[in-house]
Formats: sequence, C-alpha cells, structure tokens
Amino acid sequence: MDTPSSPQTALDTAALGRTVRKHDPYEYAIVPGFVHAGALPAIHYSYPDIEMPGSFPYHTLEYGAAFASLLDELQGPEMRAAIEKVAPTGSRVLIT
Repeated sequence: MDTPSSPQTALDTAALGRTVRKHDPYEYAIVPGFVHAGALPAIHYSYPDIEMPGSFPYHTLEYGAAFASLLDELQGPEMRAAIEKVAPTGSRVLIT
C-alpha cells in the first residue's frame, strides 16, 4: 500500500510565532492552518490506532513515519522558538 506524501515540514511554526496570545477566559492561541494541509493525509495515514478513550504517552504507541516526523517537529527547536514568542516564560510542550 502506498503512503501519502507530505511536505518537508508539517507545522507552520512561523505562523505560531506571529500569533497574538489571548487572555480571556484563559491563556490560549489559535493558529489557523498550523498543520499544513498537504501534510494531513500522510499524518492521518500514519496516526496510531487508538481503540479506547484516554490520554496515551506517544512513546507507548505504534505509528508511522509521518506521525513520528510530526512529533519531532512538535519537540524541535523551531517549535520551542515559536512558543517562546507567544507563551509565558517556562511554558512547555506536553504531547499526549
């Protein structure tokens, strides 16, 4: 079975870095198109098969290459730099 191809990066971290953080009713940011549309088919194809509700540490799951690449991007230096532009100091990325 062929896997869908994806762009070189899945995330638009530059758009995240330009996002204005909102404060009401809590701290949040919305980034339209944060995951590039062209990356979605490959991510969907390689997404872990989760058959029950809950929160699962990603390292306990089996998934494909595009999803692994997405995880790498979420934990990479470009993501950290973008978050530091919009989030309070000391914010961290928690992936579940």
